[in-house]
Amino acid sequence: MYLVKRNQYYHIYYRDAIGRLKTISTKKRTKKDAMIAFQEMEPCIPKHSNLPQVTYKEFVEKYMEFARINRSESYVKQFTYAFRELGVEIKNKLLSEIDHNDIDRMVNRRRALGKNTSTNTFIVCLKSAFNRAVDWGLLQDNPAKKIKKKKLPRNHPIFITEIDFNKLIEFENNPIAKSAYIIAFYTGCRISELLNIRWEDVDLIINKLSIKNHQHHTTKSLLQRDIPMHRKVREVIDNLPRKGEFILQDYYTRRNLSWRFKYILRKCKDVNQKLNFHGLRHSFASNLVCKGASLYVVKELLGHSDFSTTQIYAHLQPENLRSAIDLL
Repeated sequence: MYLVKRNQYYHIYYRDAIGRLKTISTKKRTKKDAMIAFQEMEPCIPKHSNLPQVTYKEFVEKYMEFARINRSESYVKQFTYAFRELGVEIKNKLLSEIDHNDIDRMVNRRRALGKNTSTNTFIVCLKSAFNRAVDWGLLQDNPAKKIKKKKLPRNHPIFITEIDFNKLIEFENNPIAKSAYIIAFYTGCRISELLNIRWEDVDLIINKLSIKNHQHHTTKSLLQRDIPMHRKVREVIDNLPRKGEFILQDYYTRRNLSWRFKYILRKCKDVNQKLNFHGLRHSFASNLVCKGASLYVVKELLGHSDFSTTQIYAHLQPENLRSAIDLL
């Protein structure tokens, strides 16, 4: 980078990230003032590098190929949406030309629409993806590293009691769907985990379900976990027909099962209509905590990698809190 006086003002000449010669005016007439302006502007001027000239589209294709092999289906979907949203802002830029402002525009556009939760997810996705680009030698620095998630109000999770759950499933006349609801309610499985349970993951001798990683599915924590089978889970599994490799996947997709659950929910007016299929997982955890189960035990059963995630159920332990105060 160097200074040249042109048309009464000093200009900074520099080469951008892909080696093109660029110029920007300091709007200063004297060299002394221009040098001060140069020092202030230098950190914001892109530096030339020898990075590969990879387009954003090429990087997305490369990353998604990696994700499809190494990540779960839900993970791949989140990244697909995040890349698509950022693509609206950057269009045909090279990967090395993407900067903080590009990502910031995407974030602000979505927040203006009130899409704060999904935007936070996209920020996490893009930080992870660009970190991988740095590891692959495609970027010198992560352009998303200074983008902050928006702190959102955190409400207690919606759950239902066993009594309400039994009312709900009375409206389901499809035995396979009803079996899926029962397994989810009494194991706390995520819907993706539920649909990827294979017959070989069911141990009928010691009454245990194993949530495993395999070729087409990985758990969110990337760890296998074993869940003891409730007697009602054992009963429905004993009555499920063996159609293929999976106990349920041959009957329902994730979307179809979620849709059917909401359809049945609308019929049962006694149950909170804000509930969704994931609410069965919350119900599993909440009912355990209400009956005195340790949060650490619940953490292991849910497969949380971070205990802070399990702590959303801590408010359901009022007697434990009162007992602690009574110790004083």
